[in-house]
Amino acid sequence: MNTVLTLLLTLMAPCLQDAPKEAKPLKIGVVNLKHCFDKDRYERIAALDTELQVLAAEYAKGIKKTQEKINTLRMKLEGLTPELKSYWDNANELKHAEAELEFKRKYGKQQYLGRLVGLQVDVYNEICRVVELYAKEKGFDLILRVEEPQLDDDDLRSISQRISSRVILYHAGTIDVTDDIVDLLNQEYLKQKAKEKK
Repeated sequence: MNTVLTLLLTLMAPCLQDAPKEAKPLKIGVVNLKHCFDKDRYERIAALDTELQVLAAEYAKGIKKTQEKINTLRMKLEGLTPELKSYWDNANELKHAEAELEFKRKYGKQQYLGRLVGLQVDVYNEICRVVELYAKEKGFDLILRVEEPQLDDDDLRSISQRISSRVILYHAGTIDVTDDIVDLLNQEYLKQKAKEKK
């Protein structure tokens, strides 16, 4: 038995010599992404929210105009009889306007959602970039996403999904770097805005 132990120690001696004398403690932080996407905390989100509201208003304006056209055509049709050519001209135009309205509703919604998703991805990538900068500057080894669970839903599947997607169950408040990250995001956003104005 002593021979085996001596042999093992002899074989492991080079590995033990290469091992660091004192391992540095792991520095961990957490970031609440929900706060990073909060328009009251991150100025870029407020600006993007305004941009999306303008886009939605443009689509709503086009839909309203087409709806008014439909209402006008319906009123014209009420005063006409099917024997008249103008009745069929207006009926045809009404069908086209109704199809146009349906298209505008679907297209507008699709365009809005596409823009929203694109902006969310852009913002998420910016958050990741800023978190990486912050982690390197402050010497963090790991920064994790954290969020408060919203378990007030009646849908069992939704609650189960939220529970299973939760990464961190507890963290000390001292490792939460969300405010620092949001401040850095705002600084980076203001720098970018200043560059764009030049």
